[in-house]
Amino acid sequence: IYDRLHAEFLAVGRPVDVANILWNKCTCLISLGDYRLAATVYQQAKNFAVDHNMPVQAAAVDYNVAYLHYLCGDYTEAMQLY
Repeated sequence: IYDRLHAEFLAVGRPVDVANILWNKCTCLISLGDYRLAATVYQQAKNFAVDHNMPVQAAAVDYNVAYLHYLCGDYTEAMQLY
């Protein structure tokens, strides 16, 4: 559903809507334990936020990527990102 919404919001939505879709998709992926795909989508979200001059959203992605590293047991990288 998030993939379909992402495509639709890219076509007609506001940038903040697209950013939120990507963010929510990452949350679901983490809940499903698909950390690798979550990392890929977080990178898409970060690129989108930077491209659309959304510094708060970009910073939030960075924070969540740090948490993702924590979940994967990469504590050093998580601490550096925090």
